Amino acid sequence: MKYRARLIPQSGIPLGGIGTGYLELRADGRFYEWNIFNNKPWRGGYPEREEFATDDSLFFAIRVKEEGGEPKVRILRLGVNDLGGDLYRMPWVKNVEEIEYVGEYPLARLRFLDPDLPVAVELEAFSPFIPGNVKDSSIPSAILAFKVRNESSKRVEVTLLGALENCVGKGAASRVCVNEVVEVEGARCILLRAEGVPPDHPTFGGSMALALLKATSHLGLMKAAREDLWRMWVDLRADGELGSSEGGRCGEPAYGVLARRMVLEPGGEEEFVFVLAWFFPNHIDSSGLRVGHAYENWFSSALDVVRYVLSNLERLREYTRRFHDIIYDTTLDEWIVDLAASQLSTLVTNSFYTKDFTFGVWEGGPGCCGLGTLDVYYYGSIPLALMFPELEKAQLRLSAKFQLKPGMPQYARYVLAYPENVDELKAEIRHGPSVCHDPGKLEKVLEEIAAKTGKDPTGRMPHFFPGTFSRVDAYHMLDLMPKFALLVYRDYLWTGDRRLLKEMWEKVKLAIENVLRTADELGQKLPYHYLPSGFEMVTGPLLKPPKSLRELFRLAVSGVSEIVAPRGYTNEIVSCQTYDAWSFLGYSSYLSTIWVAALRAVSRMAEEFGDAEYARAIAEVEEEARRNLIRLLWNGEYFRLWNDPFSGLKDECCMADQLNGQWYANLCGLGRVVEEEMAKKALRSVLKLNFKPEEGLINGAYPDGTRPSIVGDTTYPNGTGI
Repeated sequence: MKYRARLIPQSGIPLGGIGTGYLELRADGRFYEWNIFNNKPWRGGYPEREEFATDDSLFFAIRVKEEGGEPKVRILRLGVNDLGGDLYRMPWVKNVEEIEYVGEYPLARLRFLDPDLPVAVELEAFSPFIPGNVKDSSIPSAILAFKVRNESSKRVEVTLLGALENCVGKGAASRVCVNEVVEVEGARCILLRAEGVPPDHPTFGGSMALALLKATSHLGLMKAAREDLWRMWVDLRADGELGSSEGGRCGEPAYGVLARRMVLEPGGEEEFVFVLAWFFPNHIDSSGLRVGHAYENWFSSALDVVRYVLSNLERLREYTRRFHDIIYDTTLDEWIVDLAASQLSTLVTNSFYTKDFTFGVWEGGPGCCGLGTLDVYYYGSIPLALMFPELEKAQLRLSAKFQLKPGMPQYARYVLAYPENVDELKAEIRHGPSVCHDPGKLEKVLEEIAAKTGKDPTGRMPHFFPGTFSRVDAYHMLDLMPKFALLVYRDYLWTGDRRLLKEMWEKVKLAIENVLRTADELGQKLPYHYLPSGFEMVTGPLLKPPKSLRELFRLAVSGVSEIVAPRGYTNEIVSCQTYDAWSFLGYSSYLSTIWVAALRAVSRMAEEFGDAEYARAIAEVEEEARRNLIRLLWNGEYFRLWNDPFSGLKDECCMADQLNGQWYANLCGLGRVVEEEMAKKALRSVLKLNFKPEEGLINGAYPDGTRPSIVGDTTYPNGTGI
């Protein structure tokens, strides 16, 4: 036997709405990654998983009988037949031989190929995705439209069958499945819920549903045991109809099954439309708070969802297809369009959209890292701002709400990140030890100290929300303040929402002034990276506190591994950045270009409010910052990774993202951050040094070819010893 095998991709088109959870239809015709139940990892706890459904929980099959011929049954998927098929008892229950799969988000199109079938079978699967319409893009449903065409010269009986497992309360010892058959909007629907589900179960109070337009038979409740599956296949093969048993209650795993039988004339074609829906309101965040889903404002059960989808089916389908066609009707290479369109699926797979309309997207995949990571929004929220501006503004307001100020839980932590403030607090404690035992007094003292030293963390922006919108993880990233300013300006330009700009203006000023006040001791008008400035440095060489500035400078230029910088003897990270596993020292090209772009945006915003004096002051800072950016970081070929004039150390790594600020300036119409010829020369260097045929574009590379990731454990050639 000669056979050519190919790997089936371990991903596909996700089906689900924004913030609803999702399931994934892959190239083998199976449904994976069932994250509709408020289950982990979707709700957090990555990589822990709660599996309430499998790739057997939803399946479809076809029965065809050509006039004068024998009936044939095929399950519409590939792989092992583990749905009751038995080579000894019923070898005629088979999967199709081949599937052609086209995944173009938001549509998945499958052709089920089998030379023994006299019909052509295709599936178009999607969940409504309509830019500008948040509600209709946030429906907990999937539409599965099968098209069957008779390609023979004879009449053909066709039955299409769909089965959905009742997964409500899965794993609960006292669970009892409850299936109910309902006629709704010209369709037959099986509503699946459960009794005996404990209140802390993710599916508590929830339901699922499967509906089929023009259904002719059904099994309202069919046990998932092999014998029951055998009986179903025998009934289907016999005459294309099911036994039409009604719903009921069952303490065992069970399915609801729907079928539609009809006759196709030669050349005839018919569509079989299924709607899958779910409703699981018991969404509990990592703090134990019930946050629910936005869809609870529009629906009260999975049956409600089915009604809405069927009532609006043609409109939802037309607008989703129209969006798809606009995206793919282009002269760009297909791979570029695929690359861009596939990223939109993140809005479904990674999103929380809660009952009070709070919105956030997981960084790094469902349940991984955090929600609403501000530095990731800076890069990734472009589709939101363009397609769903109300969601973009919601996440911007959420980050702004948690801007650091006195009285917030982490304020003291960041006041004490600065050694001047620590010294002042020690003096206060010596004068009156009671400050240690009186939280109110301590808070007041810390505010006074911050005002006295000028090292006040007020205005710092939060990093992310750790599986809950009730708190943030940290305020450790120095690049978040200028990024926040650029996000505000971009969203104002792209939405025209002056009310948003007015609402954010004072917060933008606080963010920018925080950097000017606390992060530029050397007076270069650029943000300075103190140590520790990245997570790798925290676990790197021991940072020894200097006894004096003279000793500090001596250590800094001595070449010892325990290199320190002006703030190197504090424990709290205050100048980390997006590349948090990559430590920078002094002034970096990445952050400096972003900073200059942000200053220009702030000056423009000040002009919008008629504050000419503030606009002029910021413009002067920007001009000096821009000059120092060139002086400190341009090496004639590109902008070096970082330069620390305090210690005299430099890092000549060529970073792929060194012109990030210029990119954002382009998005916002802010003009040149660096001269055009410099930018072109830097980009040529990036292509020359950073593009690797087997890897694509890497983050950084040195002119001599040094690559720590290639040679294994080593130190960066920058004198830090790390």
